Amino acid sequence: MSRLLVSRPLVAFVFFVERWLLSALFLFLAKEQIDTLRIMVLLSQTNAAVPAALLAHDRNFSNGVTFDDYARYILLALSFGVCGFLLLISRKPKHGPTTAREIVVPFLATFFTMAFDHHISLPAWLVTPMIPDGCKPSLASFGIVVSVGGLAMSVYALMWLGRSIGIVVSVREVVLGGPYRWVRHPIYMGYLFVMTGMFMVSWTPRMAFVVVGAVALLVWRARMEEKLLSDHSPAYREWMRHTGFLWPQRNTAAPERLVVVEQKG
Repeated sequence: MSRLLVSRPLVAFVFFVERWLLSALFLFLAKEQIDTLRIMVLLSQTNAAVPAALLAHDRNFSNGVTFDDYARYILLALSFGVCGFLLLISRKPKHGPTTAREIVVPFLATFFTMAFDHHISLPAWLVTPMIPDGCKPSLASFGIVVSVGGLAMSVYALMWLGRSIGIVVSVREVVLGGPYRWVRHPIYMGYLFVMTGMFMVSWTPRMAFVVVGAVALLVWRARMEEKLLSDHSPAYREWMRHTGFLWPQRNTAAPERLVVVEQKG
C-alpha cells in the first residue's frame, strides 16, 4: 500500500468527502450526543428509571446517570461538533497525500474505535473482565475520569488547531501555540488518555484489542503526518527537535515562531 501512488482526481475526491461528507457525519454524531444529554436531563428531573434503549446505547448508565456521564457526553458533543464545523471551513491543503496509505490509514484510525462501539455478539471470553469483581467499581470510576480528562485535552488542542484540521495526511500552514509548544500531537495524546480510560472501565480482552489496534493506527498515522510535514517544511524539522511525539519532553518547549500542523479525526 505504501508504494501505491494516487492520482490527483482521487485526491480531489477525497478532499471533497473530507470537507462535505465527513463534516456532516461529525455534526450528526454531535447531535446524537446532545439528544442523549437531553434524555439524561429529563431522567434526572423526573427520577425515572434509565430506559432500556439508553442502556443499550451506553452500558455505563446501568448504575444511573452521574456527573461523569454528563461531562463525557458534553465533551463528545463538543469534539464532534467542533470537528465537523472546522472541516467545513478548513484551509485548502498546500500538499495532499501521494500514496494510498496516507488516505487509508487516517480513515482507519478515525473510525476504528467507532466500528467497535457496538454491542455485537462475541464469545464470552472476549467480554469477560480480567479482574476480580471487587476491583471493578473503583477502577471503572477512575477510568471514566481519565477518559473525560483525555477528551477535554483533545477538545482544547482541537480548538488551537483550528482551520488546519484534516483527516487524510496533508500539509496546511498555520502558526500555533498552546499545547503544540510542548507536544507535536496533543490531540492524539488526549486520545491515548481516552482509550486508557476505556480499558479501565471494562478490563475485557475485547477492549484490550480495540485499544491496542487504535493506538497502533494512531501512531502510524502520526508518523506519516510528520514525514510529509518534515519533507516540505525545514521549520517543522527544527520544531521536532524541541517537542515530544505524544508526550512533552522534559524542560523543553518549541519557540513560538515555529510553524506546525497536525491532522485530526
